[in-house]
Amino acid sequence: MRRLREGRGLGRRGSTRIEAGQEVHRPHDYAERLLRRLRAPRNVKRRTEEILVGLVRTLWHQGKKPSSVACAAIYLAWTDVEPRTSPTQKRLADEAGITTVTIRNNVKGIRKLLQLA
Repeated sequence: MRRLREGRGLGRRGSTRIEAGQEVHRPHDYAERLLRRLRAPRNVKRRTEEILVGLVRTLWHQGKKPSSVACAAIYLAWTDVEPRTSPTQKRLADEAGITTVTIRNNVKGIRKLLQLA
């Protein structure tokens, strides 16, 4: 994970400072961790990375919870590459501490953005 030494972010009431050493979370970080926990095959890892790179390029992930974006990318990648062995949305949601509705909403958004079937 990357760390910012100093910077500014805009909040609702003006600007806020990021404390020294505060972690910046990215969907890639969560995806790596989840894929390891789920013991995902290499081709699923590769496809997940492709999806996340496409999302980061469009900046679609900004303002969304990184863990939910990672889960949606993993779900899409796994069902695309190996549909018979893919984990359920419930299992992914439990692993990441989010809801299945969040995963479904992000899956819809990613499919629409990247024009996946």
